[in-house]
Amino acid sequence: MTAVDEPIDVDNEVTWPGPTRRWADEQAGRHARSTEFVADLAISPEDEEEFRATFGPRKLLAYYCTRLLPHEADAIRIAGLRLLDERLVEDRIASAIEHKALPQRARRYGVPLRNVAPTDK
Repeated sequence: MTAVDEPIDVDNEVTWPGPTRRWADEQAGRHARSTEFVADLAISPEDEEEFRATFGPRKLLAYYCTRLLPHEADAIRIAGLRLLDERLVEDRIASAIEHKALPQRARRYGVPLRNVAPTDK
């Protein structure tokens, strides 16, 4: 496997290409203490495109997991996995409220749906 074929492990900075590391360091300095969570950073589409370009031809290796509430695990056992779309997000919020895992007011806040498939309504 050549260096170009090796994935960038997002959790292991040693695998990051130099341009990626420099871009991340610059952004970290620019946005230091501006938010409590990294996910809350306001990165423009142009900045995101610039960041992605620093990867070159390499692919990303990432791990993601989420905690399922008991009723969500039951729903998967009954109906299987569903496409991550607006309807799934809305259904999960409504179900969490119904099962008292979220307060009723959670419905008011809406959810940023940037990375979900559009729902065919």
